[in-house]
Amino acid sequence: MINFLIKLGKDSGYETQTEKLGRFDVLWKEGNNNVVVIEHENNDFKDPKNLNEIDKLISFEAPLRILICYTDSKDFNSNVEKLKDYVSNKLKGI
Repeated sequence: MINFLIKLGKDSGYETQTEKLGRFDVLWKEGNNNVVVIEHENNDFKDPKNLNEIDKLISFEAPLRILICYTDSKDFNSNVEKLKDYVSNKLKGI
Protein backbone atom coordinates (compact mmCIF):
# COMPACT_ATOMS: atom_id res chain seq x y z
CA MET A 1 0.00 0.00 0.00
CA ILE A 2 2.81 2.43 0.88
CA ASN A 3 4.44 1.98 -2.54
CA PHE A 4 1.08 2.61 -4.20
CA LEU A 5 0.58 5.83 -2.19
CA ILE A 6 4.08 7.04 -3.05
CA LYS A 7 3.51 6.36 -6.75
CA LEU A 8 0.09 8.03 -6.64
CA GLY A 9 1.60 11.13 -5.05
CA LYS A 10 4.44 11.33 -7.58
CA ASP A 11 2.06 10.71 -10.49
CA SER A 12 -0.09 13.57 -9.13
CA GLY A 13 2.89 15.92 -9.24
CA TYR A 14 3.87 15.93 -5.56
CA GLU A 15 7.17 15.28 -3.89
CA THR A 16 6.77 12.33 -1.56
CA GLN A 17 8.34 11.45 1.74
CA THR A 18 7.91 8.34 3.85
CA GLU A 19 7.62 8.00 7.60
CA LYS A 20 9.67 10.45 9.60
CA LEU A 21 10.09 9.97 13.35
CA GLY A 22 7.06 7.66 13.39
CA ARG A 23 4.70 10.54 12.65
CA PHE A 24 3.19 9.47 9.33
CA ASP A 25 3.42 6.82 6.62
CA VAL A 26 3.41 8.99 3.49
CA LEU A 27 3.58 12.75 2.99
CA TRP A 28 2.88 14.59 -0.25
CA LYS A 29 4.52 18.01 -0.57
CA GLU A 30 4.59 20.99 -2.92
CA GLY A 31 7.90 22.72 -2.31
CA ASN A 32 8.13 23.29 1.44
CA ASN A 33 4.38 22.88 1.97
CA ASN A 34 2.80 19.71 3.32
CA VAL A 35 -0.28 19.01 1.21
CA VAL A 36 -1.41 15.50 2.14
CA VAL A 37 -0.41 13.26 5.04
CA ILE A 38 -1.49 9.62 4.95
CA GLU A 39 -1.54 7.07 7.74
CA HIS A 40 -2.17 3.46 6.71
CA GLU A 41 -2.95 1.00 9.50
CA ASN A 42 -3.69 -2.70 9.52
CA ASN A 43 -4.55 -2.57 13.23
CA ASP A 44 -8.08 -2.87 14.46
CA PHE A 45 -9.16 0.35 16.16
CA LYS A 46 -11.36 -1.54 18.61
CA ASP A 47 -8.22 -1.69 20.76
CA PRO A 48 -7.78 1.78 22.37
CA LYS A 49 -3.97 1.46 22.13
CA ASN A 50 -4.30 1.90 18.36
CA LEU A 51 -6.07 5.24 18.63
CA ASN A 52 -2.70 7.00 18.99
CA GLU A 53 -2.36 6.67 15.20
CA ILE A 54 -5.36 8.96 14.85
CA ASP A 55 -3.87 11.39 17.37
CA LYS A 56 -0.62 11.53 15.36
CA LEU A 57 -2.55 12.19 12.16
CA ILE A 58 -4.60 14.98 13.73
CA SER A 59 -1.48 16.65 15.13
CA PHE A 60 0.33 16.78 11.78
CA GLU A 61 0.08 20.04 9.81
CA ALA A 62 -1.42 19.45 6.36
CA PRO A 63 -4.62 20.61 4.67
CA LEU A 64 -5.63 17.01 3.96
CA ARG A 65 -5.07 14.14 6.39
CA ILE A 66 -6.06 10.64 5.33
CA LEU A 67 -6.47 7.55 7.50
CA ILE A 68 -6.70 4.21 5.73
CA CYS A 69 -7.75 1.45 8.09
CA TYR A 70 -9.65 -1.81 8.14
CA THR A 71 -12.24 -3.15 10.50
CA ASP A 72 -14.10 -6.39 11.08
CA SER A 73 -17.09 -6.61 8.76
CA LYS A 74 -19.14 -8.20 11.55
CA ASP A 75 -19.00 -4.98 13.61
CA PHE A 76 -18.43 -2.59 10.72
CA ASN A 77 -21.14 0.00 11.47
CA SER A 78 -20.37 0.05 15.19
CA ASN A 79 -16.63 0.40 14.58
CA VAL A 80 -17.10 3.19 12.05
CA GLU A 81 -19.33 5.07 14.51
CA LYS A 82 -16.72 4.69 17.27
CA LEU A 83 -13.97 6.00 15.00
CA LYS A 84 -16.15 8.87 13.81
CA ASP A 85 -17.02 9.85 17.39
CA TYR A 86 -13.38 9.62 18.51
CA VAL A 87 -12.14 11.84 15.66
CA SER A 88 -15.02 14.29 16.05
CA ASN A 89 -14.34 14.69 19.78
CA LYS A 90 -10.60 15.15 19.14
CA LEU A 91 -11.24 17.81 16.50
CA LYS A 92 -13.56 19.73 18.82
CA GLY A 93 -10.60 20.18 21.15
CA ILE A 94 -8.41 21.81 18.49
